[in-house]
Amino acid sequence: MPDSVTNYGATLVAAAIAGEGYKQSTLIENCSHQGFELLSILRALMQHHLNKFEGQAPILADLPGIELLELTGAFRSADYSTVGANDAWSTGLRYSPGFGLTIRGTFGEAVRAPNITELYSPQQPSSYGFQNDPCSIDNINNGSPNRASNCAALGIPAGYNVNDYITAGIPGVSGGNPNLNPEEATTFTAGIVYEPTFVDNLTFIVDYYSIEIEGAIDSLSSVAVSELCVDLPSINNDYCGLITRAPQGFITYHQSGQVNLAAFEVEGVDFGVDYGFELGALGLDNWGGLDFSLQGTHMIRFDEFQDPLDASIFESRIGEFSYPEWILNARASWTIGDLRLSWAGRWEESQLLSGISNQQIDANPLFVDPSQTGDSWVHDINFNYNFSENINVYGGLNNAFDEEPYLGTLSRPAGPRGRYGFLAVNFTL
Repeated sequence: MPDSVTNYGATLVAAAIAGEGYKQSTLIENCSHQGFELLSILRALMQHHLNKFEGQAPILADLPGIELLELTGAFRSADYSTVGANDAWSTGLRYSPGFGLTIRGTFGEAVRAPNITELYSPQQPSSYGFQNDPCSIDNINNGSPNRASNCAALGIPAGYNVNDYITAGIPGVSGGNPNLNPEEATTFTAGIVYEPTFVDNLTFIVDYYSIEIEGAIDSLSSVAVSELCVDLPSINNDYCGLITRAPQGFITYHQSGQVNLAAFEVEGVDFGVDYGFELGALGLDNWGGLDFSLQGTHMIRFDEFQDPLDASIFESRIGEFSYPEWILNARASWTIGDLRLSWAGRWEESQLLSGISNQQIDANPLFVDPSQTGDSWVHDINFNYNFSENINVYGGLNNAFDEEPYLGTLSRPAGPRGRYGFLAVNFTL
């Protein structure tokens, strides 16, 4: 990678230019458990060539009221064998007036090409729970205002009850989509970093972010596909063609997997505080030091636009499962000599249970009970001790207060094994 640094008067310009080639090949096999019959073999080869440029240029420095004013920029051009050429760029500005304060911001456009799995993963058997049919009498009023009229447009009679026709899982397939397009994101960030000169080792960080992703790649379940078919303004959309219905109205076949949604728009604030000091400052000589950290995020908005033709149609995901409004991560540690004791905690605000949407609750607040996870705290307690340069012992107690997984999930906020301890030794020659 050739680098250059050029001094133009009072301005120091640094630049980096790089190019690379990349090849990825993946073999995906799907074998039947009955007789181990080979059903399909997919061999996909993706190549991409990348050129990029990064640079930074201090504009002003060491002046009254301007400790540093710096401009940054980056450009990347990539050519993929699967989706063709695309470009990405970003620019940023950093300003420090002094006294430990830095104001920063960035703006840019980025592109993500679909990976091999998203493009070419084989179609796998999938089952659809018949009771989830959005046009059935129990669900007809749980969607958008368009649902009832769109179900009628599909030829489904009023009062249709799926239980009158089928009481078993409905077969279908789910997998990759070779027609995916790249995601395109527009990003903006603005924030401050404050390290007060009158307190050592104290840092405050606050960053606002706004991200808009067009053509976002997402994996939709068959249930989501069937709901989108009838919740959008009309049935002339990309989703209805993936659902097959019998003349009586019930679903007989379904397809799902990777799709390009219209857009995601996400807005929020990240913040953090870090502080550390030696206990000797309190008169406790030889007692080591303490370190504290608090990191958090506040999600202001998360809107999902599902109809590429109508930007006014969207669903808010904030407060749904995995998207709580507030998340906090805290850490505290005490280091004395070769021993380090630490505590870490993660707090999540209550959110809807997995599989429940804001739209369903808005349509019917009594749709399900309970509907919320409740707030959660997960605590981990650990230690690390260096016996010598070659021997290190570490261990701890994770999920110390035995927080249980949310109903309907096995991974959040903690795993199904609950509280567990561990002890290990590292030995190097």
